[in-house]
Amino acid sequence: MNSSQRKHAIPVWAGAIGAALCAASMLLRPSAAADGVLRGLALCYKSVIPALFPFLVLSRLILESPLANILGLALRPYTRLLSIHSKKAPAALLCGVLGGFACGARSVDALYRAGEVDREESALLLVCCIGSGPGFVVGSVGGLMLGSAGAGWLLLAAQLCASLICGLAAALWADARAWRRRAAVPCAAQSDDREYPNDGDHFRDFPRPAGGEIHKAAALRTLPNTAPKGDAVARGFVPAVRDAVNATLLLCGYVTLFSFFAAIAVPDGASAFARYITCLPLEVTSACRAACETASPLRTQFCCAALSVMGASVFFQVRALLAPDIPLLPLLVSRVLHLPLSLLVLHLLTSFFPGAAAAGLSLDPAILPAVRMPCDAMFVLFLLAAAACGAGRRK
Repeated sequence: MNSSQRKHAIPVWAGAIGAALCAASMLLRPSAAADGVLRGLALCYKSVIPALFPFLVLSRLILESPLANILGLALRPYTRLLSIHSKKAPAALLCGVLGGFACGARSVDALYRAGEVDREESALLLVCCIGSGPGFVVGSVGGLMLGSAGAGWLLLAAQLCASLICGLAAALWADARAWRRRAAVPCAAQSDDREYPNDGDHFRDFPRPAGGEIHKAAALRTLPNTAPKGDAVARGFVPAVRDAVNATLLLCGYVTLFSFFAAIAVPDGASAFARYITCLPLEVTSACRAACETASPLRTQFCCAALSVMGASVFFQVRALLAPDIPLLPLLVSRVLHLPLSLLVLHLLTSFFPGAAAAGLSLDPAILPAVRMPCDAMFVLFLLAAAACGAGRRK
């Protein structure tokens, strides 16, 4: 077995061992496993579906309409700093800021499949717009868990400022790498009849200067930057609803699965801080809840760290909502800078607004019922979603 095969075998064996341990935990701790699944399902029908499903449909329709060129005007100078010139990119960024990571990922994916942005620009937009939305941060973490809506607003401001700064840092890093790549390309004159290997017909019709010289990197920058035709998505109301239903079901599956992981990973009788450390790399909601159950005066800072790390559940959901060739590595690396930046911004904000950061002394046991729909409304929503799926399938 060579080195590449060994590197590929390590994650395979790690995943197999992890699956075996989870299966054993289901047999050894069935009540904890069942509680985790039920908690994830309750989170889906109480918060995820009512909050995300309508916004997923509306954000898709807005991006396909002429309003996309208008709604993001305030953010257009920022996207220009990122060297993203698409007129719809600010609207996608705004959808991520207002709707959370799911809407941000779907908006970036829609722009990429429409050919508005390329892979690198999509990765930059993800760094800026992937995070928890105002409804979760202000209403759930701040109002319900910490007992202070003002603390939620400070957390939201800290997360947004850190994301925007990380976006600029990622853009500078990308520009530096592009400059090094261009500097590595030899600029010697080339004859007219020279052919570049493995380039197909891209340079056949590229205009050459009078002297017959051509710079390969310059030619690459002028090529059209569109997604493959096979990835093109249908436009209109019915496709928007159908894709929103599929995305919502996908998100609910990941939420339920990682709620189960968080439940079986925490030992019986563990302290609130131990539960926080265990849930921090897995799932943001469980980590924030455990942080608020601690007696530490740093509950707000613990929640800020959990919102910045986001957990593996969010990253897998974002990966599932994006086209396979959109890189997720810049978003992962940016979290290393995002965590200290968000804590620093939160510290500065709490020094200016000390009253807003005052957290409640007790934890509300009804976590995340900030947006809860009655049973009859949920039933009507289910019927509409089923009818939309049926209409799209017949078409």
